[in-house]
Amino acid sequence: MSRKFLEALFRNKRLLLLPPLLIPLIVGAVSFVTTPLYYEGWTAVWLSQPTYLAATDQDNRYLSPAQNQANRLTELLKTQSFVTDVARRTALAPLTGSAAGQERLQTLLVGQISMQPSGNNLLAIRYRATSPQVTLQVLQALLDAYTEKTSTDRTSQGTLAISFYESRVQATQDQAKQSTDALRRYQQARLSIDPSVSADLSGSPAAHAAAESGRVRPEAAGRGTCVAR
Repeated sequence: MSRKFLEALFRNKRLLLLPPLLIPLIVGAVSFVTTPLYYEGWTAVWLSQPTYLAATDQDNRYLSPAQNQANRLTELLKTQSFVTDVARRTALAPLTGSAAGQERLQTLLVGQISMQPSGNNLLAIRYRATSPQVTLQVLQALLDAYTEKTSTDRTSQGTLAISFYESRVQATQDQAKQSTDALRRYQQARLSIDPSVSADLSGSPAAHAAAESGRVRPEAAGRGTCVAR
């Protein structure tokens, strides 16, 4: 029985070798046909920390500007509002109208973006898609949306800072007016108590101080004369 089996095996050895050869070829051909073709695009952005304002922000001072902005962009891509803003600028805009489309965007948009800081100020961004037009659109939309978001945030912070300083200036002006009124009332009360003080000095603190100094000097001179004797 075993002898006949071996004879049959060696007699049909070519047929036995066909499956190990054909199966990889068939699987490879099917994979090549069914696997989508991706187009990959790269862009690089120069980033730096503004030095003309002595302001503090939430950036990690131990990281480079490129690393800080990469972390911020990664966090923004986790928000639905930012992802929707980017998608609406591209051919993926129809997906933003439904919950299922939002889930697809997580795969087609967020899942295909990667960032790599290159040095202190250069941030490289990579995206791939099945269409070269979509690849270009997403990269451009990502840069535009992030630039607008950053500009809007800084404008809001600047407006808030201006409002704060304007309120402080107004408060300081009100306090200065109150101090001036209090000084004027004090001078008027002093004139009513001591008539020897000239009435024309009541409007000028500097003139009032000079008058007080002038009244003291003759007494000091008199004491100096007594000592000389």
